Amino acid sequence: MKQGRRGIKTKDIVLMAVMIALKIILSQFTIYITPAFKVFSLAYLPGAMVSVLYGPGLGMLFGLVADTVGYFAKPAGPYFFGYAISEMVAGLIYGLFLYKKPLKAWRIAASRVSIMIIVTFGLNYIWSYLLYGSVFSKYYNWVRIANNLIQMPISIILILVMGRLVLRLQGEYYAYGVD
Repeated sequence: MKQGRRGIKTKDIVLMAVMIALKIILSQFTIYITPAFKVFSLAYLPGAMVSVLYGPGLGMLFGLVADTVGYFAKPAGPYFFGYAISEMVAGLIYGLFLYKKPLKAWRIAASRVSIMIIVTFGLNYIWSYLLYGSVFSKYYNWVRIANNLIQMPISIILILVMGRLVLRLQGEYYAYGVD
């Protein structure tokens, strides 16, 4: 978060809290094929925006808090900390690719592909294997592959548009070489 002479600004804490609430709300509007397999979701957008504004460290903190609060807002099965780790790694990746760098489509695509490989096909595969076994995990990974490929162009456009909007609202749009 941005620090002034007196420490963390209240508006930054409030913005992060609003983004957590928005993530929880957006996750309620996810479209599913079955209860376990989502087809379309916009719940990744608030985390990406926090990482664009505040960097990888606070992107990770956002992932931890949003996943934990989101679970307790609407529990679905037992709480498993592995998925909070996945959210933290996604915030780290978004922050590394997008924080204080020109917001370009190729950079967003690189972050989404990295998240797809490391988080979705890596960590989330491990978590589903630990929780549900190998057959479920293998099937679930194929569904994830299709889901991520279908959503990729939409995700890139939404992060680009929303990222530029939040940077402009924060007064930092032109500071990072964004056209």
